[in-house]
This record gives sequence, C-alpha cells and structure tokens, in this order.
Amino acid sequence: MKSLKEYRLSNKKLFFGFIILIISVILIVANSSKDIDKKGEELINHSLQEAVAIYAVSKALNGVISVVQGTEISPPGLTITIGEILDPINDLVERFSWIMLLCITSLGIQKIFINIVSGDIFVYTLMAVVVVSNILYWFDGLNKTKTTVYKTTALLLFLKFVIPIMTIANGYVYEYYIKQNYDIQKMKESLTISTQELQNNSVVKKEQNNNKGFLEKLTNKISDIVSLKFYKQKIKNYKTIANNTSEYIINLVIVFIFKTIVFPLIFIYMLYRLVSKGSRLGS
Repeated sequence: MKSLKEYRLSNKKLFFGFIILIISVILIVANSSKDIDKKGEELINHSLQEAVAIYAVSKALNGVISVVQGTEISPPGLTITIGEILDPINDLVERFSWIMLLCITSLGIQKIFINIVSGDIFVYTLMAVVVVSNILYWFDGLNKTKTTVYKTTALLLFLKFVIPIMTIANGYVYEYYIKQNYDIQKMKESLTISTQELQNNSVVKKEQNNNKGFLEKLTNKISDIVSLKFYKQKIKNYKTIANNTSEYIINLVIVFIFKTIVFPLIFIYMLYRLVSKGSRLGS
C-alpha cells in the first residue's frame, strides 16, 4: 500500500499533470489557428506602412531644405542666406531619416520573424515538442532529458508567441495611452504641410521697377518699404516653419523609437524572464 506521503505526491502530480494538459491543449489550438499570427502581422504591416510613408516625407523635406538652403533673400541693404535659418533643422531631418530607417529595419525583422514562426514547419515542430513534454512528465527519472525537452519547449513557445503578443500589446498601449498626445497620422500630415509651406515660401517675390519720370525716387522709396516688410514676413515664415518642423520631428522620433525599439525590448525581456522562471520550475 502507498504511504500517505506517496498518496499526496501522486495526487499532486495528477493535479499538475491535468493543469499542464489543459494549458498544452490551449497552446496547441492557439499554435494551429494562426489567428494571433495574422493579427500581429496586420499590426506590423500597418506600422511598417506608416514608417515608410514618414521616411518618404522626411527625405522629401530634406530635399526641399537642401534646395532652399542655397537661396538668398535681399531686403534693402542686406543679404540673408536661408541656410542660416534652416541649418539646425537640416541636421535634425538628416538624423530623423536615419532613425526612421532604423525603425523600418526593426519592423522588417519583426515581420520576417513572424512569418517564420507562423510557417508549417515551426507549427508542427512546436506541437510535437509540447506533446513529448506532456508524455515525459509522467515518467520518473530521465531528469536530463526532461530538462532539455522542457527548456526547448519553453524556448519554442517564447519564439512562437513573443512577437505577436508584443505587437498586439504595443498597439493597445499606443491606441489608448499614446495616440492622444502623439498621433502618428496627424504628425505625418503636419510634416507634409511643413514641406509644402517651405517650398512655397522659397518662391522669391519679383520686384517691379517703375522708374518713370519724376516719380522715380518716390517709387523706389515705396518699393524699399514694401520689400522690407515682405522679406521680414518671409524670414518670420521660415522661422515658424523651422520651429514647427522641429516639434513634429521630435514627437515622431519619440513615438517611433518607443513603438519599434524601446517597448519591444522591454516586453521581450520581461516575457523572457517569465518563461525562464517557468522552465526552471518545470524542470
């Protein structure tokens, strides 16, 4: 007959075995359905499209700035190079382009990874490993084999679900906590408008010379006054565009670095720690 201690251990093993079996069935169903993979891939594709669109806008803005920088405006008695006003945001836009390229690369890697783990080979391999883990649980001994299989199972489960779950969590955090202050679509539109305004503002007004008869001096004087006001307004417009553009770019940098680099790294690290503890407990 079994002792009381052996009976309790047997019941405990049955209980945990039943729990593990239920969890395994849920994981196998989730692994086979691919719904979570599709949702994650949709969100990644959406983010990738946003990032590519903003990268294109940043390159267009950089091109406009490069053209406008060489422009000179000449109010009466002065010559001002636009590059003096736009040089700070030109450096910012160039760095912003590199940051957006980094974000696009990060999203591209995530997309490749999610395609790999949603493939049939990975799905069937994970299913087989989960089944083997459940079978080994009921055998006594085989500690080294169990440890290896449990760790492999934990690793494959981590790889299978980390990107989709992270992407869904990322989308939720952005939608409900970040979007109200950092709306990517609105900031992209604002950046596009800034590019157009900068291009429009670079059109130099043609001065008319009405040098006729005794009105020549009076005409020149009025022309100087009008031109001075015109160029003052033009310089003011450049400064306003530069300030607004800097604000839009900084906000976009914040939200994209958070969405594509900071949040994924934090989430993956936390999930990795959780899975590591789970695998140690299982072994």
